[in-house]
Amino acid sequence: MFKLAYIKEKANGRWKVAVYVKNHHTGKRKRKYNTVDSKKEAKKWAKKVKAKNEKGVYIDSENKKMADILRKWLEEHKKNIHENTYDGYKIKVESHLIPHLGEIKITNLNKDDIEYYFEYKRNDGRLDVKEGGLSGNSLKKLYIILKMAMQYAKNHDLIAENPVLKYHPPTVEHNEAYHFSEDEVEHLLNAAKEISPWMYRFIALDLLTGLRRSEISALTWEKVNLQQKYIVIDQTLSYVIGKGTILKNKTKSESSTRFITISDKAVNLLLKHKEEQDKIKEILKEKYDDSVDYVFAKEYGGHFAVGYFNDKFNEILDKANFSQKYGIHTLRHTFATLCIKKDVGKETLMSLLGHSSYSTTVDFYAHFDLNTKRKATDTLSDDINI
Repeated sequence: MFKLAYIKEKANGRWKVAVYVKNHHTGKRKRKYNTVDSKKEAKKWAKKVKAKNEKGVYIDSENKKMADILRKWLEEHKKNIHENTYDGYKIKVESHLIPHLGEIKITNLNKDDIEYYFEYKRNDGRLDVKEGGLSGNSLKKLYIILKMAMQYAKNHDLIAENPVLKYHPPTVEHNEAYHFSEDEVEHLLNAAKEISPWMYRFIALDLLTGLRRSEISALTWEKVNLQQKYIVIDQTLSYVIGKGTILKNKTKSESSTRFITISDKAVNLLLKHKEEQDKIKEILKEKYDDSVDYVFAKEYGGHFAVGYFNDKFNEILDKANFSQKYGIHTLRHTFATLCIKKDVGKETLMSLLGHSSYSTTVDFYAHFDLNTKRKATDTLSDDINI
């Protein structure tokens, strides 16, 4: 039977408990404190800590900070998730959570800290050039990460309870998915022509295909078949902390590849773009980096950072006097909206957009479905004046 240093009821009805734990490296003993909701819970916690300490597996949490536990949880969690998911988590941990919560000791994090953090992020939490806070959806993702990290700490007896569970999850707003009208599309394209013919073609191709920014920026000429009028989507450009923007396969599964039919307008657009790019290559010769032959490459070859396209698009929005409620993803929403107006079937649209709930690799080899997609993209192009 072990002895508690003490167990005592506090004025607020909670119970404070302390036990002695031994540092197996130095041989020194020290008190380990905790506050819980009941005497029974206090005894249970003390027994668990003592048992782990006697086995030499107890981790002292006194000097552990939030930055430590967030990074430790992330590395432990890495083996259970896809690489792209891990990269997304890492950005949120390093760029959003640690800068504000990282210096707090994990035993001190409380509901007030969490409430203040999410209130700040809701009002002024953006990291880009735009003013304002994060969306409810973004806040919910941060909440989930923080909750999982602190549950990891609890499971390893670094804390007695998960304080995140006391904070109600952020509400996810179901905001309208904005799209451009046909007149606005024409106005946007005219503004893009004045600023950058290169970006004009980027925007026009996006409106004609509905591709994600990460997909169209990663497009290489070997993935484009101008004769049979389709492009292959199986890679993205993604930002990875410590590595910058890198080219990545979308997923490990073969079914992630999709084939997008392109209209004659899109073919002519790409032919014009390739003609101008080839002239640049001829002038620069070996100075041009075509080791990866990107469709939308930098002046000397190679890819842009993912944020470049957003910045350039925002510049065009300003030129066209459009609201900042629009973003580059609005082009994809516009494509989907025009498809719906043209009575494009649900499965065909899901296939074109690459929604995970619809298999897209197998359907490419089904001649009827390919023709269906081609009919959809050809019909859609009638509404976009390129």
